[in-house]
Parts: sequence; structure tokens; C-alpha cells
Amino acid sequence: MKEFIKNPKKLFLTDSIGALLCAFFLGFVLVGYEEHFGMPVYVLYALASIASVYAVYSICCSIFLKENFTPFLIAVLIANIFYFFLTIEVVYYFREELTGLGIIYFILELTIMLWVILVENKVLKGLNKLKDVND
Repeated sequence: MKEFIKNPKKLFLTDSIGALLCAFFLGFVLVGYEEHFGMPVYVLYALASIASVYAVYSICCSIFLKENFTPFLIAVLIANIFYFFLTIEVVYYFREELTGLGIIYFILELTIMLWVILVENKVLKGLNKLKDVND
């Protein structure tokens, strides 16, 4: 946690890697084995597309930001919260079609996403404390 507060670029980089992995699994792995997971292909592509946009945003933040990370981290946090609840809604909507493997996959994804949201929130609070001390 302290490492991310000292260097928020690492958090953006970590977030982008996670989003890329999510996009890869949804857009390639699960799509290729849709019958084993039960989520419709068009939904998997939509979720993968959103994750891809998040990955591009986070990698751009990691590369181009030099200071004033807070508003960009707030945007990532809000986007991840939105994606978290969207995923819950999609899983609930397609609960009848999902297989056991699909349910396991989405529970794991949601668990990881919740952890990321909590870490980003703690880093944001740490950055704000650091800013208050420096002001």
C-alpha cells in the first residue's frame, strides 16, 4: 500500500495489467468456451471492451502523469466501482444460463475487483493525507 502511495504510477500500471487480463479472459478465453461458462458471447465482448478501455486509460495515466494523481485515481476508482456493479447485474440477469464454472469465474473476478477497489480507495486516502501534510 505504501509503495502505491509513494508512487501512484505503479497503481495505475497494476490496474492496467488487471484490466488487460480481465479483457483477455472475457474476450478470448470465455468466448472460446462459452458453452462451459454460460455467459452469452455478446455480453462477454461488451465486458471485455469496457475492460480494454479501462486498461488504456490506466496505462496512459501510468505513462503520462507526473503529478496531481488524485483526480485520475478518483476516475479509475469510480470506473471500477461502476464495472463491479455492472458485472453483478449481468451475472444476476444471466444467472439461469451460467454454469458452475461461469459462477466460479465471476465470483473470482468480483472478489479481485473488490480487492482492487479497496486498495485504490486506501491509496486515495493516503494521497489525500500526504497532500494535507504538504499543504
